[in-house]
Amino acid sequence: MTRTQENAPPPPSEDFDRTRRSLLTRLKNWDDHAGWREFMDRYGRFIFSRALHAGLSREEAEDVVQDTLVSVAKKIPDFRYLGEKGSFKAWLVMIVKSRIIDMLRKKARRLPDSGAVRADENTGTSAAGRIEQREDELSHENLWQQEWEQHLLEQASCRVRDRVAPKHFLAFRMCTQQGKSPAEVARALGLSLPMVYLIRHRVGRQVAQEIKLLTQGP
Repeated sequence: MTRTQENAPPPPSEDFDRTRRSLLTRLKNWDDHAGWREFMDRYGRFIFSRALHAGLSREEAEDVVQDTLVSVAKKIPDFRYLGEKGSFKAWLVMIVKSRIIDMLRKKARRLPDSGAVRADENTGTSAAGRIEQREDELSHENLWQQEWEQHLLEQASCRVRDRVAPKHFLAFRMCTQQGKSPAEVARALGLSLPMVYLIRHRVGRQVAQEIKLLTQGP
């Protein structure tokens, strides 16, 4: 286990399955702009990041976010929560996967010789083959879970950042994300070693509390 893993606040045991029913109800109203803004604030960056990791450009990833938004708006009236099999997580991830795959296939059609004629000079894999590999990678649930937990950590950290002293937040970041030891952080920032330990504990606790709040609904 790395020092970063040891010092980081614990990831949530559940992701966005604990969906707030009130927001789901609001999303069924296309005119509820505040509800849709909340949805985009909570999920937009996650969808965008997942699309980038699938091999899409920033412009294509932005299109995936918009296409997902349209799909959710169209399908949300028929969504029914049925436990794990009918969870909001599984439902939304299915939509995002479909939109990413659609964009990957469009991308393949735009590539020259995308019909497996031209191969990558380094790997020997055709353009169509690379798209198929990307589609296969999208089926691995653990990748989605890791991405979501990282997204939650970033959201929670941003919320806490504005509530603590800049130097304290930097100390927390250096300990938990940059893999620096408390002694290294103390020397770099001119803090005492006990203070670094205290900061790491206090800020980490606030981040964990924010993660808990974020997992209570979309």
